[in-house]
Amino acid sequence: MPIQQVTTITTHDKALELFTDRLAERRLFSRYLHTDPPPERLIFFHGNGGNGKSLLLKHLRTAWSHLLSADEWAQIDTHPHDRAGNQAFVDGYQSSVTEEHPPIPCIYHDFDREKSGEESPREAWSVLLGLRKELARQKLKLPFFDYAVMRYLHIGRGLSRDQIRSMLPMEELDLATTLLDLITSPEIPVAGLINKLLEIFDKHSKTKLALWFAKRGLDEARLDELHRMEPRSDLPDALPQIFGEDLNTAMQLSGAPARLVLMFDSHEAFWGTERHLQSTDAYFQRDAWLRRFLAQLFNPNHRVLVVLAGREPPRWHEAPYDPIPRDYVDTQLVGHLDNDDADDYLRRALGRAEEVSDEGDESSNGDESLREALIRYAEAEPGQVHPLHLGLAADVVLMARRQGEQLTADSFADAPALTQKGRILVTRFLKHCPRDIEDAVEALAAARGFDNALFYSLGERLHFHATDAAFATLTGFSFVWEDSRPGEDDGKPWYRIHNLLRRVLEEYAQERVQQAHAALETIYREDAQTNPIAIAEAIYHANQQEWERGYREWIETMEGALQNARYDLAETLADLRFVLRLETVFARGYVDYQVAELNLNLSRYQDSSSAYAQAVAAYDEALARAPDDVAAHISKGNALVRLGQLHADLSDYEGAANAYAQAVAACDEALARAPDDVTAHSSKGSAFNGLGELRAALSDHEGAANANAQAIAAFDQALVRAPDHVTAHINKGDAFLRLGELRATLSDHEGAANACAQAVAACDEALARAPDDVAAHINKGNAFLRLGKLRADLSDHEGAANAYAQAVAAYDEALARAPDYVTAHNNKGLALAWLGELRAALRDHEGAANAYAQAIAACDEALARAPDYVDAHNNKGNTFQGLGVLRVALSDHEGAANAYAQAVAACDEALARSPNYVVAHNNKGNAFLRLGELRAALSDHEGAANAYAQAVAAYDEALARAPDYVYAHNNKGSALLGLGELRAALSEHEGAANAYAQAVAAYDEALARAPDYVYTHNNKGNAFLRLGKLHAALSEHEGAANAYAQAIAAYDEALARAPDHVTAHNNKGLALAWLGELRAALRDHEGAANAYAQAIAAFDQALVRAPDDVPAHYNKGNALLGLGALRAALSEHEDAANAYAQAVAAYDEALARAPDYVLAHNNKGNALAGLGKLNAALSDHEGAATAYAQAIAACDEALALASDDVDYFHSKIHYLRLYSVSEKELGRVSLGCERLQEAMRLLRRALELAPSHPELNEEKTLVESLLAEKCTERIID
Repeated sequence: MPIQQVTTITTHDKALELFTDRLAERRLFSRYLHTDPPPERLIFFHGNGGNGKSLLLKHLRTAWSHLLSADEWAQIDTHPHDRAGNQAFVDGYQSSVTEEHPPIPCIYHDFDREKSGEESPREAWSVLLGLRKELARQKLKLPFFDYAVMRYLHIGRGLSRDQIRSMLPMEELDLATTLLDLITSPEIPVAGLINKLLEIFDKHSKTKLALWFAKRGLDEARLDELHRMEPRSDLPDALPQIFGEDLNTAMQLSGAPARLVLMFDSHEAFWGTERHLQSTDAYFQRDAWLRRFLAQLFNPNHRVLVVLAGREPPRWHEAPYDPIPRDYVDTQLVGHLDNDDADDYLRRALGRAEEVSDEGDESSNGDESLREALIRYAEAEPGQVHPLHLGLAADVVLMARRQGEQLTADSFADAPALTQKGRILVTRFLKHCPRDIEDAVEALAAARGFDNALFYSLGERLHFHATDAAFATLTGFSFVWEDSRPGEDDGKPWYRIHNLLRRVLEEYAQERVQQAHAALETIYREDAQTNPIAIAEAIYHANQQEWERGYREWIETMEGALQNARYDLAETLADLRFVLRLETVFARGYVDYQVAELNLNLSRYQDSSSAYAQAVAAYDEALARAPDDVAAHISKGNALVRLGQLHADLSDYEGAANAYAQAVAACDEALARAPDDVTAHSSKGSAFNGLGELRAALSDHEGAANANAQAIAAFDQALVRAPDHVTAHINKGDAFLRLGELRATLSDHEGAANACAQAVAACDEALARAPDDVAAHINKGNAFLRLGKLRADLSDHEGAANAYAQAVAAYDEALARAPDYVTAHNNKGLALAWLGELRAALRDHEGAANAYAQAIAACDEALARAPDYVDAHNNKGNTFQGLGVLRVALSDHEGAANAYAQAVAACDEALARSPNYVVAHNNKGNAFLRLGELRAALSDHEGAANAYAQAVAAYDEALARAPDYVYAHNNKGSALLGLGELRAALSEHEGAANAYAQAVAAYDEALARAPDYVYTHNNKGNAFLRLGKLHAALSEHEGAANAYAQAIAAYDEALARAPDHVTAHNNKGLALAWLGELRAALRDHEGAANAYAQAIAAFDQALVRAPDDVPAHYNKGNALLGLGALRAALSEHEDAANAYAQAVAAYDEALARAPDYVLAHNNKGNALAGLGKLNAALSDHEGAATAYAQAIAACDEALALASDDVDYFHSKIHYLRLYSVSEKELGRVSLGCERLQEAMRLLRRALELAPSHPELNEEKTLVESLLAEKCTERIID
């Protein structure tokens, strides 16, 4: 018999020609299809594997999807509902269908198909998008879903425009492009979206869609609701409902098909092999989106028929949420074949095979006794024939014929027990196979899938004859299915043997299958250096031979993949989760734990939480069997610690606290049974460590300190029992590091430094015992890193630089031992970035640039080894932010903008891999905030507003995922504060006031969650400070005074919690100084003097704590300058002169530390000019001239640093004019005229830069007047 004839009988498409029975099922489907109005129910076919459910669905959609006229239907539906009547109905239907009855749209989806690229066969968005593509071919419009799913893909999943376009229907690409433009535009308010969407849809549709919108009930409120949905969690949950609503609307419009059929196969794939191990919540969570979608289609039904198939009837009526009542589901058991249908199948299968055989022997075609014997043999019970077993029996007969042997009824006389039938049929089948086919079937039973290359490799290693003919024969058997290739589909065929048959073959040919596992392990290991699929398959086959060996390799490989951010490998390993042989509950729990770690690294928070919970449940199951299993108690505690950290990351503080408490309890259970177990003490310490971090985040400083102390005590307990326990020393160091961070937050700088020193000492203890321990070197680096930050905050620049250098050295020690350790590269980058910030603060621009370049290089080293390492992408983004700030300081505005753009891009790289990574959303907002400040400084008002809006949007993305994330609330306030300053600069006073109010509200949101968060109290003060300045500019004196008072109160709140907080002291001084200006303007001289005095005292408080703090020296100078002007106005000449002299001294202190501080040079000039005016008023013209000359010199210093700054030109021109007057009073008229001529030259240059500058034009008038009056003969044109 020709080889190709083998495949024609058994391929799925040809198997339709053998389709038999299922008469009632076909009639039921047809009745649902023709009933008008359609029933408010869906059909669910269920039955054991191998019963032909998939074939039934395929038959229904290919042969039964034709809609008859009402008269035609009425005529054939008169037959009784028994077998004969159903057969008559089927015959009548088939004879009625003609070319005048085109098929109705029938869309099929298999939940069990292989994942391909971004698409996933069981995720809501992916399945619905697949349905959407099919519906597009039917000209059905789902515009709101299109908009929502593209918004989800772009914002929620971080996919690019090209990626999204590739996933959408070809028919809708133009529309998709336009919608993407709309989605990516931040400037279109929700209020205008309805009209905009109508305009877009009308443009891309042949029919106007205003009616669609009306039927849909789509309005501004619904769009606003969509925009408020969190793009990663809320929006995907809403997609099924949106799709269902859109589809119902589309089916009501003219031109919609008369009926639409949706078919879903393999419902059991939502759970795989673990469906009976799930908790109730976990079980119903898996297909919750499907229930929501189906419920929407029957709300009410608009001519849509839904058909599902699965091994078990659904339990949807039991679901605790989104249930579907029983009445809405028509469950139909797809059972075994009856004898008549089995006989019909055999007649077709065996008879058709004879028709194409070379011999032409027709005896078998009429061998009724053989068919009866095969039917009896394949019976599951009398009258019920198992379809898979029947197909196997037919394969046995056909294979025997191909070998020249004619089987008879006697060959199947003894029917074994049902449980043995599969094994015996396989045995008999293999008995009649040629030896090479038998060997191939037994070998490939070990493979999870195969192609011709793997077939030939196995043949070579197991010494069977692998040929093209044998491969064609093998892939033609009924139990060999074509499948999707794992990973990216390259178009080449991929096959697998039916799982039921694989299990039978593993029992039947155990030794041979084990040999195949060994051969397959060897084959895959040859390609396992770089290929994740090969690595995973090698581990799978190792596990099938020796479960513990494969299990341990899986754990080791997964831990390495996570450590090095090889998420492609980790994902492939996770796919093995339910097929690994795990012969202990403990092993299952540890696998669940590792899968949870993967999901957490990828910010799949819900999946991670579920996996941690499953790990805890597995350990509980182990403990139920063995309550004194210490390792299970400890492992349960470790899983709960990680679950607590997950809850904390999501700002679920109550959930985190509960998890940590349970972790401590689990460790206590272990210690009650094994008081000296070092690992239990250490794990307990880790639980308290996490709890301390949680308390600190909530500003519960006392609770945090207590938890830190308990963590350290737990590690000490471990070390008392095992002084050389390296991990306990390392973890103790980590506890001291967290304590140091807490002390720093409270401005207990000495306590923070001591804690950091103890952290270093603990790591040194670890390294004294294990000099090559990489984790100890890294944690030592972390301690120095934190110490450096502390020193920098105290303006101890040398101490900070030394600490950062020691941190880098520690990371280098780690890298010398583990060159590919990505965490060490990443943390080294962080230390270098902070060193760059320090150098920039010291105006060491070259040193700062070098440090930033090295930091970026370190992040790139990490990413070269782990391209998906989200922390490295995030830290690279932070480094670019610092570089941008440096470029601003150097007036390299284009370089700064580029650096901020690269910062945003780096955060986007992190978010593309981990869309829920809250820190990256926050840092992306920070980059836009910096960009907004740059645009504002360049008077690019529109660009600044856009950047601030994008910053706020990024913080909102973070808060959508973690509503209690204090940093995002705080930073959102800062972005709104920047926006307020921009509005104020544009004289948009109402807009500015609103922005300041929103900033205060954002800070209050942060403080509601962390009442002791010092930085937010300080920032809230800044918002009130700016609001006060705005009121003062509008002469709203009472409002200004109130705002300044609230600013001072906010700074006092910060200082009550952190008395040594330098920035808060400095900002309080600034608020008092501005209050002094306000009082002076109101002639409240005493109030003004008091305010200035308090301001100076506040700056002195800052300088006592940070003597090198440049802003404090500068601001003190400004306060003294204001005080000098006040004393001068009151004719308190001596006090005024002292104040001006002290102001000059303060500016000199700032300039001694920051020689390029242009504002300090300029304001020093102002102070000297004030002193000059004072001397002139006292007729000390020589003193006045000297002061003016010094003021001009200060202006020259400023202009040398900012040569195009018109304000500095104005200051110098003003001082030159005053200087000329003093020269004249001293009788030096010639010198005075020279000063005026220099002033005129500068005026011409300045007016070229700013022709409309009012103060410059006023100065020009005054200078020209003096020149005309005193220096006519000396005027130079």
